[in-house]
This record gives sequence, structure tokens and C-alpha cells, in this order.
Amino acid sequence: MTTLIIEQLRQWQAAGGPQTWCAAWDRAIAVTEPVWTGRDITWDGMQLAEGTAALATGIYLVAAQDGLAVGEVTSEQIEDLMAPQRPWDIVRMWEQRLQLLGHDLEDPTDPVSVCWQRLRHDDTPPPIVQNWDYGHSEFRWGPALVNSLRALLAPRWSLAF
Repeated sequence: MTTLIIEQLRQWQAAGGPQTWCAAWDRAIAVTEPVWTGRDITWDGMQLAEGTAALATGIYLVAAQDGLAVGEVTSEQIEDLMAPQRPWDIVRMWEQRLQLLGHDLEDPTDPVSVCWQRLRHDDTPPPIVQNWDYGHSEFRWGPALVNSLRALLAPRWSLAF
């Protein structure tokens, strides 16, 4: 049995957390659900699910740090979090911001930290695979946060928020 993207998102969302975090998840799912309905995790689905988790995290960062309601966070503010920097610099910046909000990024009981641990994962394939001519769209390089959120924000999905 395959898992639908939206089912995976609901499972991650069910971990709970601070009010702003939960509201950010609601907004990220509301934005992406119309596009993901019926799509499963196979092929590039996990990347899109992680992209939605990254979107929820970005909405949370902006709302919590700027004192905004999650509904006021714009796509431009999320794109600003991905400013043209090296991928691991983006990860470090997000980590610093999460820590400023009081999260211990190694805490397995903090739903924000658990999500973050998934997003900071390095998806770069092992060296032997890097030598292959591998052209699948699910072939990812670098931190899950960056490649998943960039995939999610790609024009092909036409997400509006």
C-alpha cells in the first residue's frame, strides 16, 4: 500500500507543537493540498512532502520572529529565507533562527526539532553514485531543506499564498 503525500503530511502535522507551529502546518497543507491530492510518496513525492514541511517551517520562522499571523506570511518572505546563498549556509541560518525561538534542535520531544532533523538531512548520494550518469528527477543533492523547498516553490506547481 502506498502512502499519499497528504497522508504523510498529516502524520507529521499530528506531532503537535506550539500554536504558531501548528498554524503554520495548517497553512502549508492548505496551500499544497489541492496540488498533492491523489499523489503518492513514490517517485518525487517524498521531496514534495519534505518541501511542504520546509514551507511550514519557513512560515513558522517568519510568523514567530516577526510577530505576524501565519496567514500574513507571503511567498516572497519564504523565498527571502532561501536568498541566494550556498545551501549549507541556508541550513545554518534556519538553525540559528530556530534556536533563537528556543528550540533545542537535538530534542526528540520537540515537534519543531524533529521536523528540522528531517529537513537538515544531507541528500547528497554517496561518491560511487555521483560518478553515474543519473538523470532522475528524484536525484537530490545537498540538504533536504533546500532541494525540497526549491522543488516545491518551482513555477510548475503554481502554489499561491
